[in-house]
Amino acid sequence: MKLQLHRARICVEFEHPVVVRDERGFDLVGIGGRAWVTIEGDPRDILLERGGKLHVEPGNNVVVSGMPLAEVEFVAAASPQTSRRDFADVGRRVEAVWRSLRFAQRPQRT
Repeated sequence: MKLQLHRARICVEFEHPVVVRDERGFDLVGIGGRAWVTIEGDPRDILLERGGKLHVEPGNNVVVSGMPLAEVEFVAAASPQTSRRDFADVGRRVEAVWRSLRFAQRPQRT
């Protein structure tokens, strides 16, 4: 099954692990319990506790299972195009404010 989500919270059990792959990369956040996380190509096995956060690079398969039960949240990374577009929009807004202040009529002293 292929899903396109920006944010998803799920419960996982030890007997029913979840395999996730995202081409954009994502953050995995521990919400409750303890999760056992294995990332393809990474020799480590990671225990993700409540409040913990793990960044997963793009294109990696990730296996998440509960120890014995865990609640985790997957938060998708922003695409670079979106980030650049947002940054350019902020830049235009700052420039517009600067110009309006620069060319605003100043009160004359009497």
